[in-house]
Amino acid sequence: MALIIEEWNVKPQAGEIGIEIEMEGRNLKIDDILGWRAVHDGSLRGESIEYVLKTPKSRNKVDYYLKILQEALKNSWSILLPSNRCGIHIHINCQKLTTQQVFNFIILYLIFEDVLVKFCGKEREGNTFCLRAKDAEALIDALIIAKKEGSLRILQHDNYRYASINISSIGKYGSLEFRAMRSLENFNEINPWINILLCIKDKSLEFNQSKEIIEAFSMNGYNRFSRQIFGNYFNLIKVENMNDLIVEGARRVQDIAFIDERY
Repeated sequence: MALIIEEWNVKPQAGEIGIEIEMEGRNLKIDDILGWRAVHDGSLRGESIEYVLKTPKSRNKVDYYLKILQEALKNSWSILLPSNRCGIHIHINCQKLTTQQVFNFIILYLIFEDVLVKFCGKEREGNTFCLRAKDAEALIDALIIAKKEGSLRILQHDNYRYASINISSIGKYGSLEFRAMRSLENFNEINPWINILLCIKDKSLEFNQSKEIIEAFSMNGYNRFSRQIFGNYFNLIKVENMNDLIVEGARRVQDIAFIDERY
């Protein structure tokens, strides 16, 4: 099966993590920040900037560049005032994954989506800039069609851009974009969220077919299955009614997962 980078005409990137931080505030620094560029974002209000990593970074370099940005804003006496319009978008490079592996990544994320969005902040639940699958069921319908076709092309449309998981970024950058996290004044708090997403990516690569994910969940139960996915991060994302939320997520994606994979 072809890799994503072979299927899509995207610019090759060696780094694994891309970061976009939307911020409102005062005296926000807009230039001379190593590794970052500042761009205008029309969805924000007042004095506002979106800080974007110029190029994706390896997972062991992310903390370094977040500290550079934090220090640059501190030295500029920037006042950070993130609102419910602001979010942090994390791109995970999938260029060297196959289409099947990307489907596995998507399905595993969607099983835990309700739990993870709660972790990202109450204001992110039902937020129109990062809709969950339960808020926009058309995403599930599109994924069913995509899985039957063995291609993500049906999802390469801005109609799906504002989902908690933006699949349309595959066609543009060869990445999946995760839009659920609220903007934070302390950038150190971004690292756990990135590592949680990497846990999902890494575990998803252990399954040959998507149905094996559902089977593993059914066999192990929510607690053991979740701990296998997230390891030390399990307690960080644990919420009330976690079992019910994960069961609901698994039921939501099972029709996608059990589509016969012949590609």
